[in-house]
This record gives sequence, C-alpha cells and structure tokens, in this order.
Amino acid sequence: MRGVRPSFVLVAPLALGLVGLFACEDEPSNGQTFDFPEAGLSDTTQPPIDSSTPPPDAPFDALPKPTTVSVIVTGRDGPRADVTIVFHDATGAVVETKTTGANGTAVSTVATAPAMVTALVGTNNDKHLVTWTGVEGGDALQLRDIDRTTGLVGNINVSFPYVMTDAGAIRATIEASGCDYFAENGTGPFQVPLYGDCYRASTSVLATAFDEGDTLVGYSFSKTVAPPADGGEASVTTGDWNPPTTTTVMLANTSANDRYEVDLYEISQGFGYRKRGVRDVDVASVPFATAGGFADAIQGNMMIRTSSGSRAVVKRQPVSTSITLDWGQALPTINDVTRDATDARRPTFTWTAAASLANTDGGILRTRFYGTQDANYFWTFVVPPNATSVKAPALPAQAEDWLPIADAGAEAYGELPDVLFVESDLLPGYAQFRAQQGVLLGIDTRSTRLGGNISVPTLPQNGSLRATLYHQIEL
Repeated sequence: MRGVRPSFVLVAPLALGLVGLFACEDEPSNGQTFDFPEAGLSDTTQPPIDSSTPPPDAPFDALPKPTTVSVIVTGRDGPRADVTIVFHDATGAVVETKTTGANGTAVSTVATAPAMVTALVGTNNDKHLVTWTGVEGGDALQLRDIDRTTGLVGNINVSFPYVMTDAGAIRATIEASGCDYFAENGTGPFQVPLYGDCYRASTSVLATAFDEGDTLVGYSFSKTVAPPADGGEASVTTGDWNPPTTTTVMLANTSANDRYEVDLYEISQGFGYRKRGVRDVDVASVPFATAGGFADAIQGNMMIRTSSGSRAVVKRQPVSTSITLDWGQALPTINDVTRDATDARRPTFTWTAAASLANTDGGILRTRFYGTQDANYFWTFVVPPNATSVKAPALPAQAEDWLPIADAGAEAYGELPDVLFVESDLLPGYAQFRAQQGVLLGIDTRSTRLGGNISVPTLPQNGSLRATLYHQIEL
C-alpha cells in the first residue's frame, strides 16, 4: 500500500501462512525485525522541505547505489549455515553461487547487483527452491527456513488452580502457541507436548473449559511462560477461571449473494489464538466468546473461498468489544494460471486477474514438481506487484538434486501452481515485501502447496492486510 506507514518492529508467515499463505502464524524468532518507515514519513523517509532554508548553490553528490545483495536464512535454533544461495542476472543466468556462513548470511560480490536470487532450503525429504525476482542492490532478503527435523522439543506441564465445577466444566483445551492438549476434568498437571513448529522464546498458555453440552464456560491462562530446553520440561499453573467475554466481528459492504468465513484471533506475545468462526456467514455481525484480559490485541479474518481460490480481508487492532472488517477493500480475483514447461527446469508461469494487482505489495507463486530423488520438491517465486508472469532462472550443476527431471516437460508438474498477492498498510511496497515476506509468510513444505484457503499469519502490529489466492487442481 502506498502512503504513510506506521513503524513496524518485531515479527514471522502470508502466507499465503499468509495463506499456507502463509504457512506460519507466529513471529520470526532469533531477533528478526521488520524495519518499516517511521509514522509520518513517506515511503522515501524524506522529511518535508523547509522553505526557510535556501538550497545550496550546487546539489549534493548522489550516493552511489549499493551493488551487493544479502540473503539471511534462519531457523528455530538461529542462523542457518551452509545454505546454497545462487545469484542471477536479469535473464536468469547464474552469475555467482555462495553459501551462508555461520551467521546465516550470504552476500553477493559481483560488480553488478543481481536481479534474481535463489535459495536452496529444506531437508533431504523436502527440497525447496525459493527465488526472488526484481531484486535490487542493497537488498537484505530474509528467509525463515522452518525446521521440521527437531520433532518434540519438550513438554509444558500445566496445572489449574481448581476446576470450574460451579459452571459445569468437565474438560478443557490447553493451547501453547499452536501446540495443544485435551484435558479431562481435574487440576493436572497435564503434559502439553511442545514441537519445533510451535516453539517460541516465550509463550502464553490458554485453557478453555467446556461443559457436557460442549458449551464454552470459562478461561484460565498464564502469560510469559518460558519453554523447556530441548528434551526438558517446564511447569506452570494458570490463573483463576473466569467466564467468557464477547467480542463481535462486524462485516461491512458484504453481498447478499456471497457467503463468508469469519475467524477471530486473540493475540498474545505475537501469536494468534484462533477462535474458530462461522462458515457461510450471511449476517452483519458474528459474536465470539473471548478470554477477558488475555489478549494483547485482536485480529479479525474474513474470507470467501471458491473452487479456484480465495480472497481475504484481515485487520488487527487493540483489544475491544468489536472489530469491523470491510469487504469493499478486498483485492480482485485471480482468474487463471497457465504453465509452459517445455523446458521443465526453466518453466514459465503466467496469470490473469479480474483487475490490476499493480497496487499490491507483491506476490508469491508456489509450485510442486517431481525431481530426481525420492523427495518432495517445491519452488516458490517472489514477484513484484505488476508482474503477470515469471520464468524460472537457471541453476548451477551443484543444484542437480534440487531440480525437476530434465526431460519430463509438463509431466514434471502435476498441479497448477498457487498464486498469491498481498497488500498491507504495514508494508511500504515491493522492496519491503520481497525482503521480509520470507519471514512473515515463512517457508513450510509440510503442506504441498499454499492451500485452498488463505491461512493468514498473525500481523505483528495493528494494521490491515488483504490477500487474493489462486488455487486450482487440474482434473
């Protein structure tokens, strides 16, 4: 989105997850930050001209434009070393190949800034190529390579101070940043397994109590809980049980002919605890039972899903009894995607939309293919908002095991790719999008594609996000 931006410090994953968009719903770990312009300044961050000060007799010499591009790869445990990074020119030809150092960073050294960059991330079972296009000198491209090999990290032993028997509670759901446990009646301790994909430096534990009729009757929680060390355990006792409060999601500019999916997230320590919403909504408001005093902020998600994709409108704001989502702000539908894989290793993908996507912040195309080994193969492309096609770059011989089968042609690709475009008032434009989408949206190969619906990540700061996704399975 163009115009004034708020300062955005943090985050991770639009998806698209934003959407599988985004596959990741938590903030990036290891101290990564989104560095947005300060509020009140334009995209160029230049202060207004002071007419009381006369201009100098001659203009200042322009600073030389940087020619280097950096790629920073991190995982759950910090920087990722020995990740292959390939730098390309505008035609996709390889100009340099580097590997990340102990700090997870690789920097180009050629005299001319690369126009495209490809990272080879994942595991032996999940090989993932990530290609940025429209790259410029001075870029620092961040990528969070989610670790799927650590498995169980440890356990959080959760106890309740008492059982909410006066409200008829017979069971509870315990959540800790995406990991959960279903507890029968009692005070515990209940052992909540904590896996690598929901491990955080600090988490919140939220317990939700239900009665025999499966009616939500109360909440108990504890915030700022330190996780266990690898293979260890941590213990916490939640606070008093309290009855639910109500937060209402208001829907504006909806159509009587459409049905909407609506969710609410209670955000605590950067993670969104999802209150599963209503499907096929045709009303102007949806009430949600919420945990009073738990959330630092709330986020509403509104989506329409069709046979060829979905669109979403998302808003994060301070805690309140209501939040309004405006469908009049929705992005246009992506109508079609085509593929030319005559050269299986350098396919070209083209897409069309109901209206221009040039005013978005950028897009992501993700495809799955068959490679030379028994593994899952994926290729993600980051593209500028005015792009309507992308051609895969060439890769060096050392990337042989990461590429599609050379002579397979279109048969190397079973499905059409997913295409996602995003616009947010937290992003100044494509420069910031390409630099940080790999943190916000994450790279997660556990789901084969971006998915049939938009799984929006928790926004790291109050603001809005709009997304449109094409997702079509070939018959």
